[in-house]
Amino acid sequence: MAQNKNKMMLVLLFTAFAVPVLLAKLALEFDYFNKASTNKGQLLSPVIDTSSFYTLEQPSWQIAYFHKGECDASCDNAMYSLSQVWSALGKHRDRVTPMVLHSQAKALQQQLAQYPVLKTKQLEASVLEQHQQYLQSETGVYIIDTLNQAVLFYPVTADKNETVMIARDVLADLRKLLKLSRIG
Repeated sequence: MAQNKNKMMLVLLFTAFAVPVLLAKLALEFDYFNKASTNKGQLLSPVIDTSSFYTLEQPSWQIAYFHKGECDASCDNAMYSLSQVWSALGKHRDRVTPMVLHSQAKALQQQLAQYPVLKTKQLEASVLEQHQQYLQSETGVYIIDTLNQAVLFYPVTADKNETVMIARDVLADLRKLLKLSRIG
């Protein structure tokens, strides 16, 4: 009787540990739950190597706005967002360079004057067209790491309220990246 009781206790103990492991394995195999993701932007896979577009003298994190053509409401919203995100970084501002990469300097001159914190780099239209297959769209905001690799993408819209929400997402992702990175 005592031997049966010991065997029963051993089976119950084994079951108590084995069943949760088995259930977790099944949940992973059959995707019974949403996998967690903490980034708010679109993760680029594979990453885009921007060193063929341009390089900075001092390696740093970048929030870059790629723009091709005339500056419309979405362009103005993107530049406003970049300057606000950079300002909101506070003590980490020196680790991030806000960039506007464009193909037409004259088209952006008036808007760029309103945002003196933004660095600009004019790219040849042919360079942008050549790398258009890698970019998510003709315009958009990218977070670029210290190795000149664009890792996250955010769309740009003409709606001011939606742009503010996207800027919050950029700021949240950038703060996480800066917290985890000791480089730049």
